[in-house]
Amino acid sequence: MSFPDGMPGSEVVLSSILDAVPDAILGIRERVISFANPAVKGIFGRKMEDLVGRSTRILYRSDEEYEEIGRKVYPILKEQRTFSTLFPCRHESGKDIMCHVSVSRVGDGLRDRMIVAAYRDVTEQWETGNRLKETNENLDRQVRACTTELRAAQARVEAEIEKGRAKPAW
Repeated sequence: MSFPDGMPGSEVVLSSILDAVPDAILGIRERVISFANPAVKGIFGRKMEDLVGRSTRILYRSDEEYEEIGRKVYPILKEQRTFSTLFPCRHESGKDIMCHVSVSRVGDGLRDRMIVAAYRDVTEQWETGNRLKETNENLDRQVRACTTELRAAQARVEAEIEKGRAKPAW
């Protein structure tokens, strides 16, 4: 990256970018956090300095999910530079949150096993989507039930009409 004359150096600019981004940005090597931006407080409820040097396990709900995200991300990053997925995480308060996790390997390969990861809390959108899905499923059930009732009523009316036609006209 090159900067015009009179503009601050790349380290100052990158630091400002990390400060400005609302997503939690983490530098991770061998699944240990090497740097974090201030947004980790808003996403995970943790201070930057409390995360640096700790395992990323602290961000997930269980050992199983921690292992799952590793199995999901690292093989893909061997083949491509970036990858995104939705994954459940854990806020410091113990509250479960759904995060959109975007990762990018540092360098051409994963030989240093260094990645940069961005975590965006999408819990509200996730929950809204789930409620909408549930509402749609309920509406579908109600429409099917009403359709069944209407067909039964139609059959009864048609049967009554046929009975009326079968009576002698005297």
